[in-house]
Amino acid sequence: QLLEACLQNITRELNCRAPGHLCLAHANLMEALVLLERALTGKRPRGLGRETLPGSEHEVDRAIAYMGHHLCESIDLADLARAAHLSPHYFCEVFKLSTGISPMKFLTLMRLEQARHLLLTSSLSTREIAFRTGFQDSSYFARAFKRHVGKSPRDFAATGILSG
Repeated sequence: QLLEACLQNITRELNCRAPGHLCLAHANLMEALVLLERALTGKRPRGLGRETLPGSEHEVDRAIAYMGHHLCESIDLADLARAAHLSPHYFCEVFKLSTGISPMKFLTLMRLEQARHLLLTSSLSTREIAFRTGFQDSSYFARAFKRHVGKSPRDFAATGILSG
């Protein structure tokens, strides 16, 4: 049911072509991939398996969906905790136990993966990709991308190959 809804959302976004449609389509695609991996492995694909605090799995999923749907926007911890219906402190505890990393690190990784995709599939400048993936500072984006991928955004876009 959830997977079908994700696929319908992707189709709707690609057909309507409203502002931000690609960002939302990609967010739904990421969500669909997570759901598929869970179905295939029978467990959570992130971090520590199904280690969660009682009743917290859905809250973490809600926060991740919120990240995907608002990837282009400025998001802070309070936004994520609100999306999960938890206090910020408890949300951080629950999220880290579930995924193995902090919510803000997870958000940064999602943004970097989206940027990697855009570098390979679009002709946008690295500055434009930085802003479209929620980075307010293109210099910080370039440094974070190089740490994550092993190449600068420009070098990655030119070759499309990971280093190493």
